[in-house]
Amino acid sequence: FFFSSRRRHTRQRSVSWARRCVQETGTWGLQGILMAKILTLVLFVIFASALGFDPDVYLNSSEAIISHGYLCEEHEITTEDGHILVVYRIPGKKNENPLPKKQPVYLQPGIFCTSDVFVAAGPKKGVAYFLANNGYDVWLVNSRGTFYSHKHLKYTRKDKEYWNYTFEELGVYDQRAVINYITKVTGFPKVHFWSHSQGGTQMMAALTLDPEFYQKKLLSAVMTGPVYRFDLTSSIFIKIMNYTKLPHLAMQLGAYEFLPYTKLLSFSLLYLKKYIPPLYPIIVSIIADENVDITDNDKAEVFFAHFPAGASSKSFKHLIQLTEHPGFFRYRETSEDPIVYYDFSKIPNVPLAVFAGQADLLSTPAEIAWLQEQFFKVGKKVYVKTYKNIGHIPFLAPLDSNQGFLKDGLEFFSAAETDNEFKETLLRHNINQQHYLTVTL
Repeated sequence: FFFSSRRRHTRQRSVSWARRCVQETGTWGLQGILMAKILTLVLFVIFASALGFDPDVYLNSSEAIISHGYLCEEHEITTEDGHILVVYRIPGKKNENPLPKKQPVYLQPGIFCTSDVFVAAGPKKGVAYFLANNGYDVWLVNSRGTFYSHKHLKYTRKDKEYWNYTFEELGVYDQRAVINYITKVTGFPKVHFWSHSQGGTQMMAALTLDPEFYQKKLLSAVMTGPVYRFDLTSSIFIKIMNYTKLPHLAMQLGAYEFLPYTKLLSFSLLYLKKYIPPLYPIIVSIIADENVDITDNDKAEVFFAHFPAGASSKSFKHLIQLTEHPGFFRYRETSEDPIVYYDFSKIPNVPLAVFAGQADLLSTPAEIAWLQEQFFKVGKKVYVKTYKNIGHIPFLAPLDSNQGFLKDGLEFFSAAETDNEFKETLLRHNINQQHYLTVTL
């Protein structure tokens, strides 16, 4: 499950077999192969449907979006270093005619995740749908290396060079390319940004490395469950990865793709949840959340059906390096390399919000307190709001009673669209205009 080499060999054998069938039997052989694939897919869906899973479990992002009555566009965006990203756009609902001009919002998932996470909770609670329902032009990004965005101008997934990136490259190259594309297509000069988990990590890195760009192009950013200090994590999974140095070992063995997507692994989690219920909370508590009762677990099924989506071993190695020393710093090729910290003093003066869950094992309260301290030291502002009954996954699949962060994010976006209105909103929340203040709900 961890490495992709065996999967590549299997796929190559399958392609070779298919080519022989076509050569030996001609067109009918190709038709037979296609019919067999369709029949297999149909049988799979019928069998899985009988298990009572959410129908969105079997759909990709665009299929799910369209099935719920929304318009969906697919865009391909090429980064400066050659990666081709698949981005889905929700310009509105099918019954909107004509479509009004709307402020764009860029949604960025975390590591091993795709655009699916923002539609997993369905039209009533999914972040993408919520923002679309409230008048925004929603753009859902699939990071390089995930199963949606495997294409590259020069390299293939077999090449070591394809996987030569960390979350920093996602922030520096992917985000810049996407934001430039969105502003060009929509005509809006700036975009809002909403992220989960590592999505906030890469944004914070990008803000320190390319402040002039984000001062010009970023209207505001809401980062839910962001991770910066893995030495402060409570996740058993991260601790195991640090102890075993598995990402480091993977790179040494030439396995440059880490946790590639397979239906076998993804649906194993769903089957365990259904047929061996006691194991499900154990698995979730090892990864992210100790208490699964604060998550809409039926909607979490959709999340796990598309997880893990793949990433570079180097990117995960960078995250594990953050467990080895305190602070938020750039990737090091070797342990002898000097530690170069991201400079928070360079962050531009744009409205930034961090939404954190007190029950989150990955983005812990200690980590968020450290982040606030860094902003305080350099005289920068960040709006931090913590929620008592929210963990890591509930930001993607919240209970009906835990959707307050969605409305808070909407209010933050709305306030950021007018400077005076933004200042008034901060005052209503008793935000210290010089530095920051935590608001706990």
